[in-house]
Amino acid sequence: MGVLVKVKVCADCFSFHAGELDDSQLDPERTQEIFEGFHLWDEYQFAPGECSYTDFLNATVCDICRKSLTKDRRQINSENFLPERRVVPDGDRRTPFSRGSRVLLASLRAA
Repeated sequence: MGVLVKVKVCADCFSFHAGELDDSQLDPERTQEIFEGFHLWDEYQFAPGECSYTDFLNATVCDICRKSLTKDRRQINSENFLPERRVVPDGDRRTPFSRGSRVLLASLRAA
């Protein structure tokens, strides 16, 4: 058995991979971003993997389309530090997991 890589993906990329999205549900630019992102992983086969909120504690961007997993647009600077909300899973609706982000297991295709 080969090496499996956990690829953290946003809800759009997960649904796109599962075939649950069609072109009419996303704008053309977003569809193109996702398509190009999966194209970079052409040599891999993907399968849904088990995951929980802990898989996303340090994840900030989708490994496929590079968009934010939290869609958090808050500005953080040294003068106005906002505590990281993703480390508190109870009741936090801003976590990537609660927003539909999931894990795909990537493995190299057989030659």
